Amino acid sequence: SETEINEYVDYAPWCGDEDCSFLVYPMLSTGLQASIDATPAGGTLYVPAGTYTDAVGGFVGGYATWGYQVGGITLILGDGVVIANPDDSCFSITGSHTRILTESIGGAKCVPNGYDTEANSYSHGIVIDPFYVDVQDIVIDGLEIDGTGTNSGSGIYFNGHQATDVQMLNNYIHDLGWGGTISPAMTLPMETDLGGIVDIQGNLFKNVGPVETASWGSGDLNMTYNSWGRYSVQAADVYMYDAV
Repeated sequence: SETEINEYVDYAPWCGDEDCSFLVYPMLSTGLQASIDATPAGGTLYVPAGTYTDAVGGFVGGYATWGYQVGGITLILGDGVVIANPDDSCFSITGSHTRILTESIGGAKCVPNGYDTEANSYSHGIVIDPFYVDVQDIVIDGLEIDGTGTNSGSGIYFNGHQATDVQMLNNYIHDLGWGGTISPAMTLPMETDLGGIVDIQGNLFKNVGPVETASWGSGDLNMTYNSWGRYSVQAADVYMYDAV
């Protein structure tokens, strides 16, 4: 027999599209990190509007953690989400096949905030591969990274040895720095190799240092349609390490 439902009911997880090609999981009452940890590999977590400030710092395998740790899932940050952990970064991407997306472009904000004593560094927006596991298939799309009025490091900081197939799309990264020093929009340490397809497209960079990359990377770098808030790109906007 069929059961007729005449009122709204809560259902979780729910279909992410008409064909139900992926499932979206809700937040838990125990907080954002617990919700991230409870989302199965390959799943999608929707984060509703609100300010999130409760990432707990620490160490894993001798490496410092940075903000909320995300690996192997998709985060959709709803309009009105603000990630602002005191003296910490917003997120660290700790595994492959990870996406940090927004409900609409610029609808969610990351605030790198202050000096992270455990990491011995000013906080970054997002740290990629803090545990040196070599990650692949990483997407950061539509996020505002805002360092206005805070002491902050880079917008995106690559920390591992290799990141393969990376997309940084449609982000607004601005006003980063500390103590009168302007921080880079993106930092690529000299030991890091970007491999596969590397897309840095459609981003707006303002009041930040350069986007750093390297000539020895094995990837196919596509860095078009970005803006620095003025008509022309200057040489100082992009810093390319040379192989030695």
